[in-house]
Amino acid sequence: MRITATRDKRPSLRFVQGINVELTYGCQLDCPHCLQADHRARGETAWADPGPIQRALREALDLGLIRVGINLTGGEILRAGSPVPTLLETTRALGVPVRLNTNGWWGRARQFRIGEQGFATAEELILWLQSMGVAILALSMDERFVRYPALWSSTVTIVRLCERLQQSYELIFTGLSSEQIDVMLGRLAEETRTELRMMAISDMERVDIGAAVGTVDRGMLNDPSPLERLQQTDCGLRGFYRPVFLHLAPNGGVRSCLYAVGAGWLGNIHTQSMTEIVAAFATNPVVRCFSGAGLASAAEAHWSSIRDDSLRPCHPCALAVELARHVDAPLRG
Repeated sequence: MRITATRDKRPSLRFVQGINVELTYGCQLDCPHCLQADHRARGETAWADPGPIQRALREALDLGLIRVGINLTGGEILRAGSPVPTLLETTRALGVPVRLNTNGWWGRARQFRIGEQGFATAEELILWLQSMGVAILALSMDERFVRYPALWSSTVTIVRLCERLQQSYELIFTGLSSEQIDVMLGRLAEETRTELRMMAISDMERVDIGAAVGTVDRGMLNDPSPLERLQQTDCGLRGFYRPVFLHLAPNGGVRSCLYAVGAGWLGNIHTQSMTEIVAAFATNPVVRCFSGAGLASAAEAHWSSIRDDSLRPCHPCALAVELARHVDAPLRG
């Protein structure tokens, strides 16, 4: 198999707009399409230590890596034991806007806790989040409502409250057709009995990213050129050498690709400063591989060792993550 070389490209962090912080892979739901399902199955559900995150965010702001804000996500992060209250104190002090992801379990809850903070109702929680500088609440919309029907009424309550309290929110549609999305939006408008003026919509493609760690669906890759398939990622592989966001895993690992859940090829905020991580970016082996002609030889060497084509993941993002893990693995021992 022959793979065509690509031109060298200069790695840079000057395109980074914000930091995505994964606080846990733990969640009370078990959605089959979740990118973190493998990690959760292995018991990787601990909360991130807020101390290193606070330091990293302060440094990242000074380094110009937080221009639009940060994203707090999980797992489900609005639960007891969560470091969210501590981190929101920090982001509020820094004046950094926050986008916060949640599965919305709390919409109809009463007398619950987020971290050590108590709330009587969902309305009280939303008002508190507003006071702490949360600019956007992000809610997932997908097939989970079939498995968890009570979650729909909880989501409807949150949307209704966001509209009344003038809280911006984003609906993230995963794995749904345009027709299914239209039906869901129509139902949402009907049941909330309000115009959805505070809403934004985005979609997140369902990626067989678990293939990169060996436990989710794999399939035949009929394309004779894996490199050509690699370059079909939405980011054109730039996410590895010219990322728009940096991602922090719960264990402190820093990576430049959203889909490489749990990876940390750029370094670790538990043992390194963000300044050190940034300084080493251009010479990082994964960054150099994806930004240079070495991509072709690395890809060919990796996939030529896999004799069974059915063992290659189908999706270009999964292919890219698998290759990144292969390049990074020798450094991790």
